[in-house]
Amino acid sequence: MKRVILIIIFSFIAKLLLPSTLVIPTSGTPTGNQPQPFGMSYAYERTASLYSTGLTAPVLITSLGWYVGTANAVVCPVKIYIKNTTSTSLNSISWASMKSGATLVFYGILSFPVSGLKIIDIADFVTTGTSTKIIVLCEANYGGSVGASTFPSFDYYSTSSTAGTHEFWQGDDSTALNSQPGVITLGPANYPCRPKIQLTYTTITTGNTIPPSGFMANAFSSSQINLNWVKNSANDNVMVAYNTVNSFGTPSGTYATGNAISGGGTVIYNGSGTTFSHASGLSPSTTYYYKAWSVQSPTPTYSTGTSSSSTTFCVNLSNFPDITDFELASFPPECWSLAGIPVTRASAVSGYAVGTAASIFDFLSIVSGNFDLISPVLNLAALSSPVVTFDHAYATWDTQVDRLELWSSVDNGASYTLLTTLLGGLSGPLNTGGATTSPFVPTSSQWATKNYGLPAGTNKIMFRGISYHGNNLYIDNITFQEDMILWNGSISTDWNNPANWTPAAVPDGTKSIRIPTGTLNSPTRNTDMIIGTGKTLTISPGARLILNGNLTIL
Repeated sequence: MKRVILIIIFSFIAKLLLPSTLVIPTSGTPTGNQPQPFGMSYAYERTASLYSTGLTAPVLITSLGWYVGTANAVVCPVKIYIKNTTSTSLNSISWASMKSGATLVFYGILSFPVSGLKIIDIADFVTTGTSTKIIVLCEANYGGSVGASTFPSFDYYSTSSTAGTHEFWQGDDSTALNSQPGVITLGPANYPCRPKIQLTYTTITTGNTIPPSGFMANAFSSSQINLNWVKNSANDNVMVAYNTVNSFGTPSGTYATGNAISGGGTVIYNGSGTTFSHASGLSPSTTYYYKAWSVQSPTPTYSTGTSSSSTTFCVNLSNFPDITDFELASFPPECWSLAGIPVTRASAVSGYAVGTAASIFDFLSIVSGNFDLISPVLNLAALSSPVVTFDHAYATWDTQVDRLELWSSVDNGASYTLLTTLLGGLSGPLNTGGATTSPFVPTSSQWATKNYGLPAGTNKIMFRGISYHGNNLYIDNITFQEDMILWNGSISTDWNNPANWTPAAVPDGTKSIRIPTGTLNSPTRNTDMIIGTGKTLTISPGARLILNGNLTIL
């Protein structure tokens, strides 16, 4: 009999620990599709949806799921927040006010290429147990000055019972949205109502210590991961451990920083704060796992642990010149990343026909939207005048003016500053191939090279293509290096003609020099040449320099 009782007790406890799911609404069919909660038709969109969960005991929400009605592969940076509430409807307030008091549970890049349920793993969120309602808030930061022309949509339900439970903000200026009142969804006669949602949760046993909420790990560099959390309502201290595998023991007793937990994990923090920067002993391109517990004094007693993980950035680029030529089949190249509409790899097309591949921004197929190609983290400290150089080829369809923007960041990509804009169309500096009413594929002579200085402190750059439904743009041979002068050979073979150089100045020995393939004329120099210490002369494969004098390398 005792054995049977033990089995029943164990089975009951196991059921309590198993995750449960809750779908809201619990039944019915969707009224239709809407862009929310991850709208991208504007550059920046925000939504808030109020849901009554009916869960009276505290629970740990571990994932959220939305039902994709219309799939689309467009990529978008997204933030998701949750907060407890006792409200029965939403008020038309600013996004900043709506977000106040909410816990950030997801910060990353999302796309929705497949229809059906899309589950997003979030930083565990603790409900209060005194309120059965939560508000789920979503930011879609597509970016730029215009949103995507094609984007995913999600199942929604519009009935009288959902009136006033959905609010949205839309615009092309993210700052303005912080103070702009939201638009309340009033019901079926007005706007579509709430998106259908699935919650995955585990119940917190009554009387147990409540865990911290919103425990998140975010890589900051190749050797640092930042952690943050929200303390429980009792304001208990928090203990954090890490491991190189996703395996942790159950804490028991007292721990100090550096102590190992039996069963897995090493303690890296134990205190009253809400943030910690893990910056000791981390390796580039490595995933680290973390677990956090609330610590109730004086015993101490530990809560259920909440988990997170993050992968450190690739090792910073620090050996220059560094060239990305897209010749390897994997795309994006190692340590590069994409956002917006994905940039892809074009085979059998390459800068000045040297090589076999380049990146392609498909403005021909995509009516409008942003294509973002983002560099690895850069360490340019060894360069006195760093520049980025790249080859490009572009034609418009008729008169459409597509654009290429170059952006730089000094905070590892958290924010960007616009460096320059290259217009397409028939006469813009982006155009190398005129106009064509067929998919543009450049010849070896339909390429040009651009060279731009990078501001002090730059540690990341972004190429943003903006489609106006013109034609294909190709970019190849992205190079980070010391400032140099480029031979364009547009006038003659004369080395001493400034018009043959970009920028228009004859090399004076203070800058490095590059002679690319495919120029109209190869340079001829009729005097001696001296290459100074720290400077380079780069002659691309297939290009040539005729030197009628002596070459001295210092």
